[in-house]
Amino acid sequence: MSGAKFGFDISKLVAYSGYYIDDSLLKESSSGGAATALSEAVLARGGAVLGVTYTADFKGAEYCLVEQAEDLYKLKGSKYIRPSKEVFYDGERRSVYTVVASLLETGREVLFFGLGCVVAALYSFLTTKQTDTTKLFTVELICMGPTTPKVAEEYIDALEKRYRSKVCDFSVRYKKRGWTPSYLHAEFENGKKFETLFLQSEYGYAFKHYSFAPCYDCHFKGENHKADITVGDYWGISKNHAAYNENGVSLFLLQTQRGKELLSYIDTDSFHLELADVSFALSNNLHYFRPVQRPSDWEEFGKDLEQRGLFYAARRSQGNVKYFLRKAGIIAWAHRILPQTLRDAISHRTGK
Repeated sequence: MSGAKFGFDISKLVAYSGYYIDDSLLKESSSGGAATALSEAVLARGGAVLGVTYTADFKGAEYCLVEQAEDLYKLKGSKYIRPSKEVFYDGERRSVYTVVASLLETGREVLFFGLGCVVAALYSFLTTKQTDTTKLFTVELICMGPTTPKVAEEYIDALEKRYRSKVCDFSVRYKKRGWTPSYLHAEFENGKKFETLFLQSEYGYAFKHYSFAPCYDCHFKGENHKADITVGDYWGISKNHAAYNENGVSLFLLQTQRGKELLSYIDTDSFHLELADVSFALSNNLHYFRPVQRPSDWEEFGKDLEQRGLFYAARRSQGNVKYFLRKAGIIAWAHRILPQTLRDAISHRTGK
């Protein structure tokens, strides 16, 4: 497999698909539960896990250190906003990079989750500090580029004003009817709930439309992934595939020998794993090897977001007619019934 159509040599990549066999565990995960399965494996060996969680008010995201399996719920689910790179450790807020170094210096195994740029920054930091990384495992996510935390803050504020209650649970990848389509789901302290198709929401529109500027020229694609494993949704798989599960399937792309070792630690009595076709997997996950295209009105959207807020920016960017159709769910419905390859092609061409 030369991978000419992908722009890099894919012959060294190994792909697996997988999902939790227990449906209740599977439905709690964004896709097949890859991150949780890998985390459980490292924790069972006495290691530590660092990944991203929501802040207590769900208006932001930050890194979190997990050392007990019962705390892994904090890391579940996609966040889609850029997290703070600080973590609470030894009674104080510290850089997540220094915490990883400190844990490695004690001789513990460490599993670190991050976007491609964050994993690269971690390795750069550890190299500068001359930290031994032989016990470090790194996993990155197939990335379209996170949006600004301002989106989450404004969206949560609007929901709390509307329902006159604080949000106590929130998800942008809620499995209301199986793996797809994704729902945005919020629960409030007064017992009320709110749900809408994620792509129908202003939050979803901002995620698809407004990433940080460097994300549109990401250097950590294709052969430049730095992590041991890259994980994401196994888009493109269908009911005709033996590896399919209607409640979600994860894709594992193994890039190093260390990644193969980490995957071997997964408990296959509870997590179904099987080899996948690398070429097929990449054909349906374009953002593994190319960044998203910057929308033509990216700068205008950013100015509107900062000066007039999320809801004004989303409405003005789409135009009144398209905004109405999206709010009515018509665009999300059309997006849902198109093949994944066509959806990705449209997103890449239009940036929306």
